[in-house]
Amino acid sequence: MQRPALPTAIRYAGWVVTAASLYYIGRIVLESPPRLADATPATLGQAAAVCVAYAVFPFISAYTWKLAVELVSRRPMSFEQAFGVYVTTNVAKYLPGNVLQYVGRNYAGARHGWSHRELALGTLVELGAIVAVPLALLAALFVAGLWTLPDGLVLDAGRLPGAAALGIAAALVVLVVAILASRGARIVAGFEEWRREGAAMASAARTGAFAGKVALLSLAGFLGTTALFYAIALQLVGLPLRAADFFSVGCALTLAGYAGILTPGVPGGIGVRESASVILLAAYGYDPAGVVAATLLARIGSIAGDVIALAGTFAFGRRRRPER
Repeated sequence: MQRPALPTAIRYAGWVVTAASLYYIGRIVLESPPRLADATPATLGQAAAVCVAYAVFPFISAYTWKLAVELVSRRPMSFEQAFGVYVTTNVAKYLPGNVLQYVGRNYAGARHGWSHRELALGTLVELGAIVAVPLALLAALFVAGLWTLPDGLVLDAGRLPGAAALGIAAALVVLVVAILASRGARIVAGFEEWRREGAAMASAARTGAFAGKVALLSLAGFLGTTALFYAIALQLVGLPLRAADFFSVGCALTLAGYAGILTPGVPGGIGVRESASVILLAAYGYDPAGVVAATLLARIGSIAGDVIALAGTFAFGRRRRPER
């Protein structure tokens, strides 16, 4: 059976963006090798603490997904089920294709009695929320004056010509539009079916409560990930991030996270998120080599956090199993 042309083209475009991102990071590393803090017991302990701290975020994401499934199904999901399904399938995002975590949720969730339709639609709602809610948070920070844009908006990291940086950004925009064009009709149809099944006012009330809870979770994730990035940059890399730039750095990391999420086929957004972080943070005057080191260490910490969360979930599951 012949594959549809548009999804195949989107996947290839995602690979091209990933290759360009990895080339960009590699070029910076070769020209200015990053310098890390000496491996003393203190720094090793700090690195371990960062990895453990990153293990909190899979559970925050799992809670967001739990709320989304409850919204579309109109019935509660226990924390044990939500964490067991989400956290144990979350590491599949590092496999090629960047979709197996969603397939895994349906497979694991169905074993707990949830329908594939509820799980799939809940995942769609969750994806929409993790894109729309942080974007609203960024807008609020900008309006409040807490997020300041770099002077002149010069998106140039000193190693990549401005035209090439803009080319990567343009490619990401084209990918987002293509994804929405190919998947938008299916998503709209699913929401329309969900809307017809319940009263409009009740659905609006549930949606409002959901949005409020997700906004708080998004804010917690924003503050937590930014604080950990500061800890990595200051303690392990020696990159002098300014305290006054805390919200601007957090917003830059959030925008870079969008690039990783929306680039199709990239395992965990590896490479794309890091290169976008370097381009954006270098626009604030920070050394690209230092930013590369900090972003790579943050990636290692987040992967370690996912593994620690997975191990903890498995250990909890084994302890609970004899009680059944």
